[in-house]
Amino acid sequence: MKRCTQCIMPDTVPGLTFDKDGVCDLCRQYESVPALGQEALIATFNLDRFPTREYDCIVPLSGGRDSSFVLYTAKAVWNLKVLAVNYDNGFRTPQAIQNMQRACQKLGVDLQFVSSENNIAPKVVRHNMMCSDLSKLFGVCRACTYGYTAAVYGMAARHRVPLIFWGDSRQEKTKDHLKRAETFMRRHKPVLSKFLKKDYYLYEHAFFQQRRELPVPGVSVMSKRPRLRVPGCREIHVFDYIPWERKTIKDTIAQQLGWEKPQESVTTWRTDCHLVPFVNRCFAALYGSTKACFGFSNMIRDGQMTREEALSQDEQIQSIIRDDDMLSQLLMRHVGLTEQQSREILAQAPLGR
Repeated sequence: MKRCTQCIMPDTVPGLTFDKDGVCDLCRQYESVPALGQEALIATFNLDRFPTREYDCIVPLSGGRDSSFVLYTAKAVWNLKVLAVNYDNGFRTPQAIQNMQRACQKLGVDLQFVSSENNIAPKVVRHNMMCSDLSKLFGVCRACTYGYTAAVYGMAARHRVPLIFWGDSRQEKTKDHLKRAETFMRRHKPVLSKFLKKDYYLYEHAFFQQRRELPVPGVSVMSKRPRLRVPGCREIHVFDYIPWERKTIKDTIAQQLGWEKPQESVTTWRTDCHLVPFVNRCFAALYGSTKACFGFSNMIRDGQMTREEALSQDEQIQSIIRDDDMLSQLLMRHVGLTEQQSREILAQAPLGR
């Protein structure tokens, strides 16, 4: 396997090309996008729209690195009245839960956990895995994507909160790269086969039950995509305005909030979900690169991570995702698959040697 000499993207990614110096086209095309600035961000607050309010903002909190930093900034730097909201998807790591509780206690922030009475998210994921395929990444993130957003929108409506601060960043974004890779991939996408599987109907039923449990204000329960329909409430992607600086984020949350990554985690990125190793396995099998590798390469281009550090961490992740026994146990424990089912799923996501 050949890797880019500037980032760590491998030549197994569909459509990736290298110049005579071994530099991939993603690096050659990369352009730094400056943050809009904290003054521009604060100017968007306009809290006077809600003169009587319990909270100024909601911070969707996962216990991970970036959302913890957004929480700290909103409370300690901007001195806002913050409500932290976490969706219990059934896959949270113990360290993530501890990080959330410790951070909110230190900052004096209210923390609201939104849970399912029927532990519905693992059911959605399990049945989606059994009726889906690798081309859809087995629907691993479907339940969490809906549940997390719906929980936040519901709290915004209940408390009449004017602002929602999301902690996603351009440096950790992989969606555009994946769309680009897919344009070069020639693979058969089954369309009708899922309708012949019982799990497809069990999945649809479980997902409908999730939407009933977590209705989005102003949106039909039949809609599978949550939308913000709270009058006067705005969503802000914080790192569009303030610089995403990896070292600053890590140092701040460690020193000010006592944040820690799980001991078993290779990196401080995506430490809040038990299913991250399986997601990386799916990415590697489908796109020829782990999701972490896509993110690390973005960080290298942005000057946030050295190539040596990224290469070391990705090689450790590669070792983890090749451990079929560990991944099988993970799927059995957290998704509820049988050993045979977990082995069959992993067989559909083979890795090159």
